Amino acid sequence: EEASELRDFHSIYRVTQRKALHELTEDIEKVRNLKRTARVTITRERGMEMRLRKAHDEIKFAHEAEQDRKEMKHQLMQLEAAIKQKEKEVEEERELEARREAAYRRRQENKNKERIQKIKQELMSKHKKHMFALDLQRQRLLWRRTRMRNIE
Repeated sequence: EEASELRDFHSIYRVTQRKALHELTEDIEKVRNLKRTARVTITRERGMEMRLRKAHDEIKFAHEAEQDRKEMKHQLMQLEAAIKQKEKEVEEERELEARREAAYRRRQENKNKERIQKIKQELMSKHKKHMFALDLQRQRLLWRRTRMRNIE
């Protein structure tokens, strides 16, 4: 009977050990699964953090690009305004130069007209003097001729 009890005890002991071993194995599996889940969760969180950081960086970059675009647009508008102003100044300078040139030409034409007028007056004066001298000479010749006729 003792042998039977001993067998029963050993049997119960083995069953209990198996059960405890099985429970320990399950606990170890649960711990492994929990650790694996924790690693997966940490990896997911890191991935999400990286994606969030990347998205944040992209938003920041887009914002900076937008600021740069606005600044460049502002600079472009300033340059266009400066170019228009310069073109306006150049056009005004051209018009002023054209007016100066026209005034110079008018003065030159007036000077030329005055010179021509003086030359004409001189020529007319010379012509009158010449005509007067010719008339005088003609009169002398006529006077001589008549005198010569009278003397004859």
